[in-house]
Amino acid sequence: MDEAMDMRFDMVAQGKALGELLPDMCRQVYDIAEKWKNMEAYDFVGTGFDYAAAWFGHAKVFEALGKYAMHINSEEWLHMNFFMRNVDKIGTIIVANTTNPAMSRNKELIKFAHNLTRPLMVITDGGKEDFGVDTNYVKVPKTKYAIDTKNGTASPTPYILMETLPPTPYTTSDEINLVAYTTGIKRIHQGMDAYDFCGLRYAKTDPKQWQEKFKLPRFVYFSLRLE
Repeated sequence: MDEAMDMRFDMVAQGKALGELLPDMCRQVYDIAEKWKNMEAYDFVGTGFDYAAAWFGHAKVFEALGKYAMHINSEEWLHMNFFMRNVDKIGTIIVANTTNPAMSRNKELIKFAHNLTRPLMVITDGGKEDFGVDTNYVKVPKTKYAIDTKNGTASPTPYILMETLPPTPYTTSDEINLVAYTTGIKRIHQGMDAYDFCGLRYAKTDPKQWQEKFKLPRFVYFSLRLE
């Protein structure tokens, strides 16, 4: 079996493992949400390929709660948010995959956040044995292969899980695009690479056409076909 095919089997295994973990994850996150519902603000922290998840999380707080939220990477958090006051009113969510190149910095971040007595939740494929802190760990499956999102470039490309439901009515005879794991449309902003997720989502373009129309380097989408 070649490596590419083995990666495909690993993706299938990831879905199965996630399905097994979801009931406990839902109960755990619901309990935390009940305790945190009166927080004044929320920090979402992620670095490299974990940054997109942090961005998406802070956006959901805006949409669902209308409360203050921030997305930030671990290095900047240690230089900025570290100094916030009233930390008992700031829910802090850290996305920290153990294969992330910033693992050593994430360990420091989680330790400092814990020592500051911040309400803390860590979304990770690891646990206390990896980070050395007794806190709320929401466990996700481990991958067989380390995540690599550089796409041949010097720096990681952010990815996000995005809804891809068609904008027009559909019938049971149609192939219905459900969701995609993708980067955004690459743009240049103030001389730097930026990725437009909303531009891709609202482009109303079938994922089959993304590579040709938007030059996306890599993405995976899932569709439903009733037969």
